Amino acid sequence: CSVSRLYRRLMPLMLPSFFIMAVSGSMIFAGFATQAYDNIYFRIKLAGLIVAGLNAMVFHVFTEKRLVQWDEAPILPFAARVAGFVSILAWLTVILAGRMISYTMYNGGS
Repeated sequence: CSVSRLYRRLMPLMLPSFFIMAVSGSMIFAGFATQAYDNIYFRIKLAGLIVAGLNAMVFHVFTEKRLVQWDEAPILPFAARVAGFVSILAWLTVILAGRMISYTMYNGGS
């Protein structure tokens, strides 16, 4: 399976998935806004989400333009590998900080 073919298959799922994540996260935040806002892990999670969003924007605006060329390349371009690494790191931060919120939300938030 080529990179461009896989990308075309997954792309239609990205926007609806992001919408579901944003709606469910907003609903949870609305129920615990004051406790969450004071929690350091909530702020780390928001920073991770911002980094992930900026990384996706940069990828779609600049890196994705040469996607078809990747199918024939023996390794992915450096920019694509950096974008992948930053994405994994950002989402790992979001996931871990999100888990830590549940452990610290009612223990003083620090």
